[in-house]
Amino acid sequence: MKKTGDYLGSPADLDGVVSVTPQPVAGAAIGIIAVNLVYPKLPGNVANASTFAFPVDYEVIDLAIEQLFEADPGAVDQIVQAAKRLEARGVRAIVGACGYFANFQTQVQAAVVRGRHSSGGRLAGL
Repeated sequence: MKKTGDYLGSPADLDGVVSVTPQPVAGAAIGIIAVNLVYPKLPGNVANASTFAFPVDYEVIDLAIEQLFEADPGAVDQIVQAAKRLEARGVRAIVGACGYFANFQTQVQAAVVRGRHSSGGRLAGL
């Protein structure tokens, strides 16, 4: 079988890593943590699932957007718990819908074992 790309590795590299956990829904490779903000999200916005050519899963959290901007320590638990819920649903990577999620990258990386990236490319990489 052909190599699928460096970010996924070869099919042999994935043996024993991919598992199917019984759950209500499945098939989303990417989990996205988004702040519960109500505004039009047109295609191209990370919070619009039609932006992606593959299935994504969302975990929406309720906090003031300023908490992300200011790296508020009071937001850490909510963000980490959101990442853990996405991980439990089987996503292979977790990203934040806003670049300011990168302020919490270290905490999320320490809490989950999946690939991690924040908006713009880093989150879990957060």
